Amino acid sequence: MLDERRMLPAVADFYETNHRWPSAVTSSDYERSLGQWLNRQRVALASGAMDDFRRAALDQAIPGWEADPDGIWLDRAREASTFLLTSRAVPSAASSQYNERMIALWLACQQSLHRAGRLREGRFRWLQEHCPGWMRTPAKTLTKKTSGPAGTLNA
Repeated sequence: MLDERRMLPAVADFYETNHRWPSAVTSSDYERSLGQWLNRQRVALASGAMDDFRRAALDQAIPGWEADPDGIWLDRAREASTFLLTSRAVPSAASSQYNERMIALWLACQQSLHRAGRLREGRFRWLQEHCPGWMRTPAKTLTKKTSGPAGTLNA
């Protein structure tokens, strides 16, 4: 992980190279550390905990770094789409992979919003068009216990 002094230029370089903000839920340790750092800066700004000097430094080094709810939503939606299209599986909140768990939780939130009638129509359409099967839940991974030899599970 990079030390604090190197994070700002590293995030700026990442954005310039990839034309997107680093993700906090990727499988890449490097990108995840950048994304988590950027998220902490956004939280500090939103909560009023960031001083003017730090904000000016961020504004100068990486213009546009502030949280844009629609942009952040679209970044998460693209991550979900990439996962669904490449793995051809529904992400599991019980996965050992951090990025898969975070995508599963994000999709569960979108499903809840949709069921409650609170998912905006444009977002619903985007998910329908780009995230095949996004409304499905992952298959159960546990099997039911039945009687059998001691210490064994039968399906």
